[in-house]
Amino acid sequence: MKTVLIAEDDRILSKRIERALAPHGDRFAYRMVTDGQAAIAVLEEEPIDLVVTDIQMPRMNGLVLLAYIHTYHAHIPCIVTSAYGTSRMRAKVPQEVLRFFIKPYDPADLAQSILSALQREVPPEMPDGLRLLAFLNMIEMEQISCGFRITAPGCPDATLYFDNGILIDAQRGEMTGEAAFYDIMKGEIATYTFVDMPPEPPARTIHADLGELIRNAVADDPETELFLV
Repeated sequence: MKTVLIAEDDRILSKRIERALAPHGDRFAYRMVTDGQAAIAVLEEEPIDLVVTDIQMPRMNGLVLLAYIHTYHAHIPCIVTSAYGTSRMRAKVPQEVLRFFIKPYDPADLAQSILSALQREVPPEMPDGLRLLAFLNMIEMEQISCGFRITAPGCPDATLYFDNGILIDAQRGEMTGEAAFYDIMKGEIATYTFVDMPPEPPARTIHADLGELIRNAVADDPETELFLV
């Protein structure tokens, strides 16, 4: 039997989800946890076929969990939930996220999406894990302040810095600002890691909108589009 891992810190919603999943106990099992750290502990101990995660959670948020899944369990599909966002933002989440639920949502709809996801055959052209654009869009829509470290083979590590979801700086080697951002977009991505903002955040070197930067990266190098979207 397949197993679904659900990370949700809202205890009332968790109970509603459990009631919605109960009629499907003959189809799949599920594990409920309250944060990303607990979810990682489960992933390290047992096989999981699908992850459902909220973004804003204590101890470790859903984006950090998704970065871990991308690096160590890229074959596991994900459904994402969020208390923030609009239909426009939801449309920006790429196909690697099977579905994006904006709270409040009907847990019965989540149950049906889980059933569909477990029956879904992943197309052979679907890449493993979440691509860079998925993370950038979710950092922006969740208005998160963080450093987002990107490791690529044969390249210096790079870090993107966000302040309340706004990209303020990019660094790779001696490059900073937009030049570093565009260089990051050209490279092959290996792993993602979220890091804390330094005590003194970097000076703002990027003033363009994230969407504009991404469009420029695609325009400058059409192959980048295959990597981003």
